[in-house]
Amino acid sequence: MFDAAPLIDAESMVFDLLTAAFSDAYVASEYETDLTFPAVIYSVSGDGQVGNGPGLWTLSLELSFLGPADQAWALAARGYRAVHSWAGTTTAHGHVNAVDDESIPSRVSTPEANAKTTRQYTGVWTLTCRSV
Repeated sequence: MFDAAPLIDAESMVFDLLTAAFSDAYVASEYETDLTFPAVIYSVSGDGQVGNGPGLWTLSLELSFLGPADQAWALAARGYRAVHSWAGTTTAHGHVNAVDDESIPSRVSTPEANAKTTRQYTGVWTLTCRSV
C-alpha cells in the first residue's frame, strides 16, 4: 500500500518564496488578470509523489518576468539567482531540497503589452520538495 504524506501546498510555498525575493515587484499566479509592472508571474504544477517516496514531490515551476524594456532582463536574472538560492529553504508550506534548470529565462513575445516598451522573459525549473 502506498504511504501518502501530507499534500504539499506548492502554490503557497512558491508565493512565499517569490514575495520574499521580489518585494519591489508584483507577484501573482498565472490566473491573476490585473498586472502592474514590474511583475513576476508564476505557474506551479506537480507530478505527485509516486516513485519519489512519501513526502517528496517533484514540481515544475514556470516564471514570467515582465517589466519595462530596460529593466526586464535584470528582473529575470535576479529571478534566476533567487530560484537557485531556494535549495535548502523551508517555508511554512514546504521545503525545497533541490532546484534544476529546465529552461533558462528567455525573451518571449508580449502580445498583451506594448512590445516596444515592455519585455517578458520566461524560465522553467524543476523543484524537488518535501512536505512539512
